[in-house]
Amino acid sequence: MKNKLQIWISILLLCIMLTSVLPASAASPSAGLDFSNLTSYKSASKEIPLPATYEATICLPTNLNGRGGVIIGNYTGSKIPVFNLEIHENGNPRIYINDSALVNYNIIFTGVDVRTGKPTHLAITVDHSTGVWSCYVDGVL
Repeated sequence: MKNKLQIWISILLLCIMLTSVLPASAASPSAGLDFSNLTSYKSASKEIPLPATYEATICLPTNLNGRGGVIIGNYTGSKIPVFNLEIHENGNPRIYINDSALVNYNIIFTGVDVRTGKPTHLAITVDHSTGVWSCYVDGVL
């Protein structure tokens, strides 16, 4: 009984120590968007703070025809600021943005096919200062 109590106290102290050394940004994010699987995201304002990186691990069959579908997004067909990360035709990753001025951007990585039949890490980044978009598959540009 004494050993179990010592173990629980050690675990509790370790948890307290770990949470006290985490930076505030790790404990509560200050940028980006939060999505829930139970609710539909809709921007309350005319601006969406676009993240610099979009990431997902996906697994699409090699024989998939047509579109792979939306991974994350808030497109509803309404005239509101939206963005989607999706798999478009031929396994091509796509970013679709309808910005605060309701200007559409359609970035499709036609040289990329993520229909691999195995879990694949997809990361799309944007350099906001230059407007250059990049696509990484399993860490390779």
